[in-house]
Amino acid sequence: MKYVSLILRIISFIILIGVWAYTALNFEHLPDQIPVHYDFSGSPDRYGSRHSIWLLLSINTAVFIFLNYLFRNTDSGLLNIPDNIRQNKPLTQLIVCILMILVVTLFAIIAFESIQAGLGNAEGLSSAISYLLGFCLVLVVAILIYSARISKNQAG
Repeated sequence: MKYVSLILRIISFIILIGVWAYTALNFEHLPDQIPVHYDFSGSPDRYGSRHSIWLLLSINTAVFIFLNYLFRNTDSGLLNIPDNIRQNKPLTQLIVCILMILVVTLFAIIAFESIQAGLGNAEGLSSAISYLLGFCLVLVVAILIYSARISKNQAG
């Protein structure tokens, strides 16, 4: 699990650097107004300054840094997972890394597709966002089921 966690963290970092580079390369070509909010169907419903894309990337970077902190400090009260899973540090770190890659990728896709919409190459968000949100939900459900099984085995 240690190597899987390392690989996931490296991939997350590469995605983060990639979206910063992509934004920097395309920023000058963006119009003054770009989509900054989307409805449930993925269509833009609010526009803002092209400079707002940097806020989205900054939030993505802050989340990446925060999740790296949780990776190193699995006993932190900021990590809200069942105690019976938290006792298994490699598993907890793997869960944090999976969450990291999902969230970093989610923000990167939103930034990428906002830039594409601003450039006139897309209408809004693609279904990739829905799939990533679905994976996040599956991760949470899997953690809860695994925790319940651990509790049942410890009680029995």
